[in-house]
Amino acid sequence: MTVIPYYSVLPRALLGLEPFLNIVSDRIGDVCYTYVVYGGQSYCVPSDSAHTAMLLDIPENLRNLSIQPSDLNSAFTVRLQNP
Repeated sequence: MTVIPYYSVLPRALLGLEPFLNIVSDRIGDVCYTYVVYGGQSYCVPSDSAHTAMLLDIPENLRNLSIQPSDLNSAFTVRLQNP
């Protein structure tokens, strides 16, 4: 794995020693935020990798913002009665 150092003070203060995009191929199971096998190789975003998890959440949030309210599942009406 190649580590590219951050040269400005602010990114180093925010990110510390963790890479901004942290994907490894030597972990499996519950230690992964997300895990995928592609082309016979396993890839894992470590569960303690906050910055990569944030990067993966951004496209999901952008997709959710682009969905029209009429395309969302409508809420069910529930009526409660006393027995």
